[in-house]
Amino acid sequence: MDVGGRTALHRAAGIGNIEAAKLLVGRNKALPNMENHFKETPLFYAAEHGDRKMDEWLMEVTELTLLMGELGFRILY
Repeated sequence: MDVGGRTALHRAAGIGNIEAAKLLVGRNKALPNMENHFKETPLFYAAEHGDRKMDEWLMEVTELTLLMGELGFRILY
């Protein structure tokens, strides 16, 4: 985790590196649900990058109840 609370999965999602993301989640299933200091999950970073394959894959491995409320709105926006 870096000083902003981002994990390696946040970074992989942000650049669209799905192979690295799958390896990371294979080692730690909790990573997709981890939030940085701004309450952003890796899915937020993937959506911001606009990589549809990464978005779809992260939607499969992320606890979707996290998308209720402000975070879900921000991802859709």
